[in-house]
Amino acid sequence: MRAILLSAWFIFGVASASLAQSASIFKDVGAIAVVIQDLDPDAVREDFTVDLIRTDIEVELRKAGIRVVDRNQLSDAAGRPYLFLVVNTLKGTLNTYTYSMELRFHQNASLTRNPDVMLSVSTWNRSVIGSERGNRLPQLREKVKEMLMPFINEYLAANPR
Repeated sequence: MRAILLSAWFIFGVASASLAQSASIFKDVGAIAVVIQDLDPDAVREDFTVDLIRTDIEVELRKAGIRVVDRNQLSDAAGRPYLFLVVNTLKGTLNTYTYSMELRFHQNASLTRNPDVMLSVSTWNRSVIGSERGNRLPQLREKVKEMLMPFINEYLAANPR
């Protein structure tokens, strides 16, 4: 019984620390850019395109009241925050795709020992892997939205309106 309580306490403590960390990661983040890695040509032929995915992400962010800008409009003063989506697909037999998707939030951070060194680092991420038939590949856009929702929730928790 004691082990179960200790485990529950540890999990609750880690979850609480994670939420507190998320709040500080997103606090006072202004406009965000959306960057999507180029997709495999086979996936693009199945109507799973960068433009469609970008539109989905930007619409959800705007609906949540998060300002979206083009990446070249980000300023150093604001930390250059952007969401970066990496999608890897591999077409197999019978028009089946294996995929991995990772959504990362990047922003500038500096080294404690040398604050003049500024780097763009991933400070939040979500990922998913799976497989899907080619004619259902556009439904992966829904999986992208599912990965996006925790980001939106944590961002809004840190920046209440």
